[in-house]
Amino acid sequence: MFDQSTYFPDEETHPATPYTHAILLGGTNDLAQGRSAHEIYKALRAVWTIPLSHSTSVLALTVPECPGCGPIPPSRRDKLNAAIMKHDGGNSHAIDLAARIPFENMTEEERRDIWDDGVHFTEKGYDLMGSVIAERLSEIISAEREGGVEGASASQKAGFEDQGAKENESPGQENQAEDVTEGRRLRSRKVSQAGA
Repeated sequence: MFDQSTYFPDEETHPATPYTHAILLGGTNDLAQGRSAHEIYKALRAVWTIPLSHSTSVLALTVPECPGCGPIPPSRRDKLNAAIMKHDGGNSHAIDLAARIPFENMTEEERRDIWDDGVHFTEKGYDLMGSVIAERLSEIISAEREGGVEGASASQKAGFEDQGAKENESPGQENQAEDVTEGRRLRSRKVSQAGA
């Protein structure tokens, strides 16, 4: 069962200065552990619901290739990533990190520069990831300031829209959907109108 307090203690979800944006990447370990795209997506939606319920915009990242994670069927990762990308609307945003940092399409030299161990990025890889995120986040913030991004509907804020990531689930895994084992959060503080 997903326990919000485990991942987001009260002092983090109710700060004195509310966060305006949350950047979330999750699902890599879950894919490596054999969980289905549907299970992982369901758990990610539960995580996204927390910041959305506090009027924080969410930028969800697709799961990049992970050559060091063992045999993950590309179709399962592709289904999960497609569902993440479809969850773009209102206060929910997505970026296709997998397409922007494609392991399989890189030369060996590029791979050595970007991936440390086949799972984690090198410093250069994380810089690249940060640049990709910063570019998309800048677009989102600009659109919000210009009124181009409307507020999310109640169902989007609740995170309950099913985007069709359902696939055959292995017996006994139905309760594991709530157990998100991986998630990285980067949060931006409220950006003042005068500061940007």
